[in-house]
Amino acid sequence: MDKPEWIDGGVLQQRELENIQKLVKQNKSRNRKIYLREHPQKRRQAQEPESEANPTSSPPQHHASADLTPQSQSEEEFVVDNNVLPYVQISPVQLSEPSIAPNISYFRFSHHREAELLMHYLDHVFALQFRLHIPSVSTGGRGWLLWLLTETPPFHRAAISLGALHQHSLLGRTSRGVHYYDAWEELNEHHNRALSELQVFLQNSYESHTAVNDRMRKLQILACGVAFISFELFRGGVSWEPHLDALTTILSSKGVDDASVRHGSTTEMAMVQDDTSTVREPQMSTLEDTAEHFLTGAIIWFESLSVASTGKAPKLLDHYDTLLADGQIDLVNVAGFQNWIATIIGEIGALREWKSQAEKERNFSFWTLFERGDAIRKRLGERILALRAEISQTLPAFDGTQVDAAATYLVMADPALHAQAVRRAITLVFAHAAQVYLYCTTSESNAALDEIICSVAATASALQDLRAICDGQVLRSLVWPICIAGCMASGLTLQNFFQSLIEGLGEEAHVFGNSRNVLKVMQTCWARRAAGTIDPKGSYCDWMTAMELTGQRILLV
Repeated sequence: MDKPEWIDGGVLQQRELENIQKLVKQNKSRNRKIYLREHPQKRRQAQEPESEANPTSSPPQHHASADLTPQSQSEEEFVVDNNVLPYVQISPVQLSEPSIAPNISYFRFSHHREAELLMHYLDHVFALQFRLHIPSVSTGGRGWLLWLLTETPPFHRAAISLGALHQHSLLGRTSRGVHYYDAWEELNEHHNRALSELQVFLQNSYESHTAVNDRMRKLQILACGVAFISFELFRGGVSWEPHLDALTTILSSKGVDDASVRHGSTTEMAMVQDDTSTVREPQMSTLEDTAEHFLTGAIIWFESLSVASTGKAPKLLDHYDTLLADGQIDLVNVAGFQNWIATIIGEIGALREWKSQAEKERNFSFWTLFERGDAIRKRLGERILALRAEISQTLPAFDGTQVDAAATYLVMADPALHAQAVRRAITLVFAHAAQVYLYCTTSESNAALDEIICSVAATASALQDLRAICDGQVLRSLVWPICIAGCMASGLTLQNFFQSLIEGLGEEAHVFGNSRNVLKVMQTCWARRAAGTIDPKGSYCDWMTAMELTGQRILLV
């Protein structure tokens, strides 16, 4: 297997390293500004010495207001302490403004504390990342996760930073005392170190080019990328695009139709024969297969749902059929919905991008839009009918609008039946929300259209049915359909229903996730619609318009 095209020792690799440096720079700048906001006396102390030394000079301009949204570009450059990471040959550069944040040593926190945070990630955070994942005993459960954590320093550090982020979020709900600020400093250290170690890892990647080593390196990079996207997701759902773009570039440049992804690598390649026995490397091959299928599925999940936020077609869309055809990559066990949902949503995203580009180039054809949209509409309708037939087999009392108490009891009493029913119900919710997405694409997002009204109502009905058979916290995995349908909801009754879904997730979901920003997007749509606001192009407000107005492109995962 060839190494990725972007790791070439030249322009592409430099571009990727620059992206990582940019993220580190933005993160450090954001941390400094937040510290200044919480410690205004420190800002005054930093300014006074400079003013005394040079009374005629203007004091440095510090931005005291900051939040966890993307900030403007700082003039600060990326700095690595060569005493800490001596194997990185990067020359320090002078900061353009004095550093006010606490001087934290990379080794301030003990290994015991790191072990606590790592277990916190494994016990709590991973389950929040992938709420609907059920580890399979036949493929080694989550052994692949522990294997990658122990073999990949930046992934290990990223997992620790996720654990620290969750603990910091929980402390923020109860107090703002010294423990809160200690947790904040700890979080900053681990996240900055994770980004730095990823840079080191990329610089030292692919020194040996055996097939096994290349595959291992790819899995390690994918695991890091998924962790960094999750970090941004739990911090509000913004600043995720560079990571996702890098991951999809890696998959596409590696040739995602490789047999190792579609069918699992052959055990013959991993088996090492000696004079007496066969070494246990077929187990390692199975571990790598499980990791590759899961991580690739997570990336497809992120990318397919991101199209509603970016307005762009998925970079991997042409490979979806190949990747998802034989069930080795099962999105049901990653995202909760069946594989075809990702393909349908990706195709709608591609149609929306074509429409936008055609309008810019002034060669838009309504009939082309109608033909392409109608083909997707028919396939989506057929899938929904087939899915309802499957649900009727699982829930005999399901009448297409509501699940009754007897059916709910039967489902809850059988774990296997319950898991199957929940996943089919989740797929139905996404399918109806995809209809809303499609009709907004083929129209101008006019919430008064009958097709949009009916699709929003169908999504709400499917959500009600889902709530009857599962824990309400499962809805944390359904931010995409709630936001898409909720933004287009007309009338106070439906709007209150979708708002109650977000509010019902609880305070933890608001401080550790993107639900608060999602609610802001929906409320922006409702307010503009109530005011009768239409943009200059004649389009009504939808979620993309609201994201542009709020300045936050949110990943709806």
